[in-house]
Amino acid sequence: MVRVPHLRREKGSFWWKDILHLHCHYRGIRTRSFVKGDTISLWDDLILNNIFLQKNPNLFSFAEEHVISLEKVLNSSDLIDLF
Repeated sequence: MVRVPHLRREKGSFWWKDILHLHCHYRGIRTRSFVKGDTISLWDDLILNNIFLQKNPNLFSFAEEHVISLEKVLNSSDLIDLF
C-alpha cells in the first residue's frame, strides 16, 4: 500500500483573498458622501482628500480607539478624550 502524503489546504477561497488584497487600494481612491458618518472610518476612509492613517501615523498611535466612526468623532465633546 502506497501512502499519499496529506496535503494541507488553506481555508477560504483564493478568489476572495485576491479581491480583499485590493481593498486597501480601493479605499484610497473612492469618495464617499455622508449624512451621519456612522459608516465612515476616521482613520481608513478617504476624507477631505486624505486618508488620516497615512497622513498622521503618529497621531494614530496615540488614539484610544483604532476603529472609530466619523460620527463618534464629530459627536465627541472634547477631541482630547479620543487620545
